[in-house]
Amino acid sequence: MARRKKLKLRMDRIILVLLIFVTIVCMIILGIYSLIKTLTREPKDDVKSQSSSVVSSEVTSQGNAFTPPKDTSAWELILANPSNNIGQDYAPPEIVTTNEGVEMDSRILEAYNKMAEDASNAGAPFWATSAYRSYQLQVDLFEKQVQQVLSEKPELTEEQAKQEAGTVVAVPGTSEHQTGLAIDVVSNEYTSLDENFETSKAFQWLQQNCYKYGFILRFPKGKEDITKIIYEPWHYRYVGVEAATEIMTKGITLEEYLGKVE
Repeated sequence: MARRKKLKLRMDRIILVLLIFVTIVCMIILGIYSLIKTLTREPKDDVKSQSSSVVSSEVTSQGNAFTPPKDTSAWELILANPSNNIGQDYAPPEIVTTNEGVEMDSRILEAYNKMAEDASNAGAPFWATSAYRSYQLQVDLFEKQVQQVLSEKPELTEEQAKQEAGTVVAVPGTSEHQTGLAIDVVSNEYTSLDENFETSKAFQWLQQNCYKYGFILRFPKGKEDITKIIYEPWHYRYVGVEAATEIMTKGITLEEYLGKVE
């Protein structure tokens, strides 16, 4: 009887050991399975990450792609440049005078005033020193520039002097200012119309915000071959919020936006 009890106790111990062994083996198997599953999932995540990078790269590389305007004949998109002479008879339908005493197309006055007010509140004040210019005034300015070129470079012919003058002062009929939609601005930090205006807080603010009010930097740096005009960080042009957003955020010019690059 005692021998039978000892045998049963031994069998129970053996069964318990086997159960413990089986449990340990199962845990090891589950651990290996989890490890293998993790290792096989990581490459998929890498592929997904790489795929996202490719997509992101493609979006970045297409950052200057833009949506062209539905109506290129809209009043705010009128193009006045060396290849598009608007003639001596063009003038805005209604001209108004700003608080600074300059004239502009009445249709852009509200947007201009709001932009100037917000810039001032942001600690980057600016004001317009020139906006609308009549055809005749442009004639006078252009002739003055031609004479200045000839005085500095007497070896040039009058035609050559006119070509050089045209890169600084627009030929009459091709001036943005005749549209009444362009403004030249200065600030209390910088009051000259030259490239150093780009060092002012006003310029930095305008670069980041002018499109929100429908304005663009009309003659940006590095685009002279397209605009045919020197870099003018002080010259802004109203084109409407939709067009301005496309132009400024995509780093293009009005010529490119309108599909009129020559």
